[in-house]
Amino acid sequence: MSRRHRKRAGAGHGLLVALLPILLLYTVVALLRLPLVPDLGFQFRQFAVTDISPGGPADRAGLRPGDEVLRMQGVHRDDMMGILRAFGTFRPGDRILFQVERAGAVEHYEIIAAERSPEDRLRIAIRSLVGLAFAVLGFIVFWNRNDIVASLFYFAGITLGFLLIEPPPTGSILLQFAIKTAADFAILFAAPVILHLFLLFPRKKAIPSALATLGPVTILGRRTPCGLYVVSAFFFLMSLALNVTIYFTGNLHRSLLSFFQFISALYMLICILAGVGAFLHSYRTTKSPVMKRKLRGVAWGTSIALLPFAFTNVYKMIRPEGEIFAGPYFVLLVLLLPLSFGHAIVRYGLLDLEIIVKRSMLYTILTAFLAVAYIGLVDLVGRLVRNVSGGTDILPSILTIFLIALLFSPARDLIQEWIDRTFFREKFRYRRTLHEFSQAITSILDLKTLLRVLVRRISQTLHVNRVAVFLKDDATGNLILQESAGVALEAAGAEPIAFGGDDKIVRFLEGSHRAVPIDRMADGEGTILLPAGEKARLAELESSLLIPLISGDRLTGIVSLGPKESGEVYSREDRELLNTLANQATLAIENAQLHRETIDRERMKQE
Repeated sequence: MSRRHRKRAGAGHGLLVALLPILLLYTVVALLRLPLVPDLGFQFRQFAVTDISPGGPADRAGLRPGDEVLRMQGVHRDDMMGILRAFGTFRPGDRILFQVERAGAVEHYEIIAAERSPEDRLRIAIRSLVGLAFAVLGFIVFWNRNDIVASLFYFAGITLGFLLIEPPPTGSILLQFAIKTAADFAILFAAPVILHLFLLFPRKKAIPSALATLGPVTILGRRTPCGLYVVSAFFFLMSLALNVTIYFTGNLHRSLLSFFQFISALYMLICILAGVGAFLHSYRTTKSPVMKRKLRGVAWGTSIALLPFAFTNVYKMIRPEGEIFAGPYFVLLVLLLPLSFGHAIVRYGLLDLEIIVKRSMLYTILTAFLAVAYIGLVDLVGRLVRNVSGGTDILPSILTIFLIALLFSPARDLIQEWIDRTFFREKFRYRRTLHEFSQAITSILDLKTLLRVLVRRISQTLHVNRVAVFLKDDATGNLILQESAGVALEAAGAEPIAFGGDDKIVRFLEGSHRAVPIDRMADGEGTILLPAGEKARLAELESSLLIPLISGDRLTGIVSLGPKESGEVYSREDRELLNTLANQATLAIENAQLHRETIDRERMKQE
């Protein structure tokens, strides 16, 4: 297991991973039971008829908007458990008796439940599959990135995916309660998760103090502002209490339920508006043309998908009887959200996933081809041996199984190397260059030569104009600029650029043990949190990536890299390769420093 996956092992990680197969099972059940969902031709809220489909079963039976349902199939509306149980068992073709109150008079109507129209069923199926696709996309991001942005993106995909899936019909009160509780949880936590995501992506924004009035807490091992999550938890506990009252005691507190639905819808709208606003602000202020191109489609997709969805839900909460033009189709706009992110990932490598997705697809296809070839070879060899020897197939089977075990792994490695050379030539070239260089630098014993070669090789290989290497001075504890490309060793004739041993960024790097992008300092700790002096030094360096040089648990140096000439961000693979190079460079620098100390001691003895 890789170090990246070992770090995420645990109950929290396992729970998040389990959400996708659970959602997949839920989607399959919902789609299989979709033909059993009847079309009654009307909608009601707290037993008040709100919408009537023209020409539908309710319209043909005579129901009208504003009617108050008193009984349904003989069950009085005060018996909520009976109503819910009956409603979950209705099927197309059933004759359902309704007793309603209209203008003070009691009327009786019989509705013949119809099947959902093919258009309606197709729309529901598409909506469900889009929700599942968004969850799968979130899982891919989560699996390939080890940061809070990936976790938030995945959780947002799971919650929105669940909300887009039509609940399967059931007469079980317990299952109805579980589905309703899960839906309330998804609604109440999706909003702050989306806001939190866009406060961190594509770069860290200042979090308003009102969102973290209760201070940061640890969630799944991450320090995060908890203000909004506490609000969501409070609303969820309220909804849980209401659901228990409705589903297990049969009591419906109409005024309290109406107030709660209005407040929760307003809360969701505020969070989504703030989140979309934060993301659009990031897009407008992004300076990198490459990153702006990556985010353009996502910005449009996010705005078109989330804003109408949020407004229509709030409007229906305030005015249930109100008509919305093409309202049922507004929810389909949400599909633009996963489509825009998916397009940006596949075409532009957003979230560092282009190489992962494409290479994984090729690895899978060619490995499957290799497996099929092996199976064919096994069968062919077995047949030939049996025809020649005339014996049983036990010995040939043993031999071919041994052959597979012996040759499969080397053949797979050769295929993967061929993929890298053929389809990812540039990545393969510089990865090989950095690997060879990381092995070679350990033989350079002169410190100045070593640092000069290190800076030049990184600059040439990654096409970076600004590279700076800081080494720790044992006397002062400061990290002082020792070698650079594109950066003056002294700032305006003053002392060389340096970081103090107690600087916040130094302490962060000492604890991270990995390359850290400046605009996404791991787990959301952005430069906005750094003191002005440290931010000024990073701006002077035009630093885009900081790589710690770690010896044991001690930070001995920092390598600062400016932006690439192409404008592309440093991918996850870039950072992993540079981490490996940093480990070798640390060892080489220590050897060079020991060599210099040995020479100095010998010189002092001679003197």
